[in-house]
Amino acid sequence: MHPIELLRHVARSNSGWVDDAELAADAAIGLAALSHEDPAAMVTACARMRERHPDCRPLHRACERMLLATNAEAEAHRILDELDRLGTLAE
Repeated sequence: MHPIELLRHVARSNSGWVDDAELAADAAIGLAALSHEDPAAMVTACARMRERHPDCRPLHRACERMLLATNAEAEAHRILDELDRLGTLAE
């Protein structure tokens, strides 16, 4: 799946269908892939996901961390590990 399509899926997902950790994990994967193709598009993608899911703290935190990361792929792996261990992302 193309990174943009994955990020659109996250943005359009109904929070009643998937949990917050799953949204954050999918966002991290999509943003890591997008960072190779179009890093500037990450900002727009994060803004849209945050707008569509204003109460999803793990998603917001994943977006923040991915935008600040110097190595997006490594940060995505850290996010996925943290979500797997804790079920959420630390503030």
